[in-house]
Amino acid sequence: MKEISNEIILKAVNIKKYFPIKKGLLLKTVGQVKAVDDVTLEVRQGETLGLVGESGCGKSTFGRTLIRLYEPTAGQIEFEGKDFLKVSGRSLRNLRKDIQMIFQDPYASLDPRMTVGQIIQQPFDIHGVGKSNERETKVKELLELVGLKASHINRYPHEFSGGQRQRICIARAIALNPKVIICDEPVSALDVSIQAQILNLLKDLQEKLGLTYVFISHDLSVIEYFCDRVAVMYLGKIVELGTRDEMFADPKHPYTQALLSAIPRVGEGKKAMKKSLSGEVPSPINPPSGCTFHPRCPQAIDICSKQIPSLQGKDTQSVACHLYDETLALKVKLKK
Repeated sequence: MKEISNEIILKAVNIKKYFPIKKGLLLKTVGQVKAVDDVTLEVRQGETLGLVGESGCGKSTFGRTLIRLYEPTAGQIEFEGKDFLKVSGRSLRNLRKDIQMIFQDPYASLDPRMTVGQIIQQPFDIHGVGKSNERETKVKELLELVGLKASHINRYPHEFSGGQRQRICIARAIALNPKVIICDEPVSALDVSIQAQILNLLKDLQEKLGLTYVFISHDLSVIEYFCDRVAVMYLGKIVELGTRDEMFADPKHPYTQALLSAIPRVGEGKKAMKKSLSGEVPSPINPPSGCTFHPRCPQAIDICSKQIPSLQGKDTQSVACHLYDETLALKVKLKK
C-alpha cells in the first residue's frame, strides 16, 4: 500500500504556454496558439495525478512545460518549495535529476544508433555518477528491475518489441532516482495486454522507489485504474479536479460527464451515449469567450459566454463551471 503525503512536491501557478504564429518574409507574429492557458495545479508527494482530456487540449504541452522542455510564457513552477524557473546552468542540471519524463513513443525517444546499455548509462555519464565499471553494473540492475535481462545490454532498440522499448525508457527515467516522473501517454502506443504490464510495472516502481507521477492520458479506463486524483483539461484549462473515486462516481462538469458517458458499457446500448458531445473542439488560436466549453455545452446559460468560470469547490473536488458558482446564486440541477 503506497503512502501519499500532504506535502506539495510540485506546483504550477497560472501557467501559460503560447506558441507564436509567424507569417511573411519577415516572420511577423500574427497570432498565438494558446496551448496552455492559466493552469494552476498541485502534485502531492507519492501520488499519481492523472491529466485527461481530448487530443489537442494541451496535456502534453503542460507536461513538457512542467519540466522546462518548453519554457512557459507566464506563470510560476515550484519544486519542493523552490522556484524552478529561476534556476539555470549547473543548478538546473542538478535539479533535472529529480524530475524525469517518459515519452509516448518508445521508439522515437530512443537513439537507434546506441545500444540499450549506452542509452540507460547516458544519465550517469551526463551527471558524472559513478565509475565506468559501476555504471555498467547499475545499468544491468536497472534492466533486471524493469523486467528485462542483463544480457540485453548490447542490443539495439530495433531488436525489441514496443513494450520492451518502453521498459528501456522507464529504466532510463529512473536511473538517477528521481522524485517526480512525468508520464506522457506511456501506454497509448502499446497493445492492451502490454499496457497492463507496463502500468503494473510503474505501480511496483512507485512503491519500491517512492515515486510521484503526473500521468497524462486520453484513456479514461487507464486513468481510473492507475491514478489517485484526476484533473480534466479542456482547451488549455483545467475544468475539473478531484479524487479518482469522486470523479468517476459523481462528475460535476458537463464536459467530464460527456467524457465518462462516452465509455462503452455492456448492456446499456444507446443510453451510454446520452451525453455525447456535438461539434468540434474550438481552435486554441481564437478560443471562445467566457467558458471555452459553452459552444458545445448542452446546459450553457447566458453568463457562460461572457465570464470565465474559476475553479472552485468543497473538500476534495473542484469544478470550473457557472452551474456551481454559489456567488451567482444559481441553482441549476444537472440532468442525469
